[in-house]
Amino acid sequence: MKKGVKILIKSLLTQSKKNHLVVGNYSILFAWRYFKAKKSTNVINIIAWICISAIVIGTAALILVLSVFNGFEGLVKSLYSSFYPDLRISPKTGKILVLTPEQVQKLSSVQGVKNFSLVVEEKALLRSYDNQALVYLKGVDSNYQKINNVRGHMIDGRFDIGNAQKPLLIMGVGIEGSLGIRADYSIAPLSIYIPRKSDSEEFDEFSNIISDTIHTSGAFMIQQDFDSKYAITSIDFLKTGCYWLLMSTAQWKLQ
Repeated sequence: MKKGVKILIKSLLTQSKKNHLVVGNYSILFAWRYFKAKKSTNVINIIAWICISAIVIGTAALILVLSVFNGFEGLVKSLYSSFYPDLRISPKTGKILVLTPEQVQKLSSVQGVKNFSLVVEEKALLRSYDNQALVYLKGVDSNYQKINNVRGHMIDGRFDIGNAQKPLLIMGVGIEGSLGIRADYSIAPLSIYIPRKSDSEEFDEFSNIISDTIHTSGAFMIQQDFDSKYAITSIDFLKTGCYWLLMSTAQWKLQ
């Protein structure tokens, strides 16, 4: 009895597979018939080819657009990573970040940290004769070029921030154009005006704003937002001029 049931089930399965195969073969035959139709059914043939062409073109266009956007994503990431560090530590409130040498040492010894840089940032006004530009001035230390790739985007001059006694200024090409100068050939120094930190609530233009002169050493070109906004100089010059003894941010590059 059991043997007969097994034989019956096996025969039903075999017949079912044959039916599926036959149906599949008929589907292919029907589809192929419209691709190679006779003249009497030429309209159906044309419509079928139009549908296939539309699907192929739409799919190819979608693949092309996605590929282009993937390329733009990589480009934008590379541009921003050329200026911004992997990790930035800034104060929760205010502009001053208080870090003791022991805290800096502990942070730099964290596993995965490759380099770090201390940065002071303040708004400043640059002036060259009748031209002027409002910039975000970054005072950086010697490790700054190790946490980003600004040096690799220099198009004029060289990456040199100078020191507290002889500071040098690196600027974006947008600022360079606004001032009407060549950063690598500028003979006359720029006039620079920086707000000075004060405990007084009253503003005095003579005591709350310092003015100085500074020579340029080069210009970088990364992205328009950076090129027309940022200038870089020595952290010692900016801290001394503003009476700042602390940094405003600490920036880190991870391994």
